[in-house]
Amino acid sequence: GEDLEVRDIYHRTLEAEMAQLAAIAAGSGWNEPIEAMAQAQRAAGTVLGLLVGQPDDVLDFSPAPEDWPLREVVRHMLQTKMSFCANTRWAVERTGDQPLALPKELRPTDREAPGDGAIADLVGRLLAARAATDVALSGLSHDDLEKPSLWAGYSVDVRFRLHRFASHLTEHGIHAEKVLRAAGREPAEARQM
Repeated sequence: GEDLEVRDIYHRTLEAEMAQLAAIAAGSGWNEPIEAMAQAQRAAGTVLGLLVGQPDDVLDFSPAPEDWPLREVVRHMLQTKMSFCANTRWAVERTGDQPLALPKELRPTDREAPGDGAIADLVGRLLAARAATDVALSGLSHDDLEKPSLWAGYSVDVRFRLHRFASHLTEHGIHAEKVLRAAGREPAEARQM
């Protein structure tokens, strides 16, 4: 698979811990896919708290020429959210004679995850994608969680993918927070709360 960075160790550890917590919760009657989606929703709430109250002009601030502006960070969260959902659904629904990797023609396009508009527009799209993911994946069975998939060139299962939703939002929430700090925008009160 792709080369990973040291920070990826943190995110893989976080995902493993979330899977363990979900398994414990499942033992007490909780449903692991629903718990994984709840964790992703909490991470989305953190991102929402970070962005609410920020002025729209901060969207295009880039800390350095090679760094993403906030608009690109949020667009990436949206596009990846849609891609994760499509890849997870493919892993669950594909037949044994179909490829493990999601076919290109089924992948979400940039047109489906635009980065234009104000902060409220971007946040609205991200939250709508979160809600669509919940509808699409909350009903997965235990057997579905064990189906094979690919992520960044690595063989994984649907369980890994499900717990990646919250971790990815956390990862780029931190990214967005670093951009805002570089722009001189301390976290808004909603984020602090």
